Amino acid sequence: MACDTRVPGLVEALCVYQWVWTFLGMGISCTLLLAYLFFTPLWPLAALYLAWLFLDRNTPERGGRRSQWIREWRIWKHMSDYFPITLVKTAELNPKRNYVLGYHPHGVLCVGGFCNFCTEGTGFSKVFPGITPHMATLSGLFHLPVYRDYLLCSGKEIFFLPGLVRSPNCIFVLWRKTPICVVPPRTDTAPHTHTHTHTH
Repeated sequence: MACDTRVPGLVEALCVYQWVWTFLGMGISCTLLLAYLFFTPLWPLAALYLAWLFLDRNTPERGGRRSQWIREWRIWKHMSDYFPITLVKTAELNPKRNYVLGYHPHGVLCVGGFCNFCTEGTGFSKVFPGITPHMATLSGLFHLPVYRDYLLCSGKEIFFLPGLVRSPNCIFVLWRKTPICVVPPRTDTAPHTHTHTHTH
């Protein structure tokens, strides 16, 4: 089949840029901002946020904080259209069962996994009604202030993954009868990803 040869629009490109900046820059920027706030008259705000981090420390290990409103933001559809990313259904999945889904290739920043399982950019809930996906990611992302809350509240429902699928976090999600998407850690394959090589 022929590849899509259209040129992405400015809106789609800006949506991707927003996501890349968020992934690469928001964590360190918010960490530096929080540290700076301790040396200003706004230090109580920073102290309250650190208290919130302590009280909310187990949320990443328990499936996050889903926000359907954020999952359905139009930017995710534009971002999916930029590459283009599609979700192809090859089998019926029973919503009363749990599943471990594998996502490959890892690629750069797991954009395909993010668009398919963490947002409604490709219409996951319409393709697989009644199924609530979760996506595992590195635990270090949840140590960055504000970015951590963005991950938890943006509809990603990404949770702490210190080890393999048999970790207590993954077992907790599977016990709730919801699927978990695991991305095999093959970052050495990222430089070998090429546009339009995995399209239908």
